[in-house]
Amino acid sequence: MKCYYMSKMKKESVIGILILLGLVYWFAIRPSNIRSHCHNLADENARIWATSVKDGKESEIYDRSLEKCINEKGLR
Repeated sequence: MKCYYMSKMKKESVIGILILLGLVYWFAIRPSNIRSHCHNLADENARIWATSVKDGKESEIYDRSLEKCINEKGLR
C-alpha cells in the first residue's frame, strides 16, 4: 500500500512539473520568439521595399508589416 502511494505521488509531481514547464513556455518564451520572428520579417520587408519607395515611406511600410505579422500570430 505504501509503495503504491509513493509511485502515484511521483507520477503526479512529474505531470505537475511538465504542466508548469508548458505554461512557462506558452507565456514567457513563445511570445518573445514570435516577436523576434516578426521583427526579422519586418526588417527584411522594409529593406526590400525601401529600394522601390521614396524617402519617408519605408518606415510606414515597416510598421504595417510588423503589425500584420504580430496580429497574425495572435499578439497585440
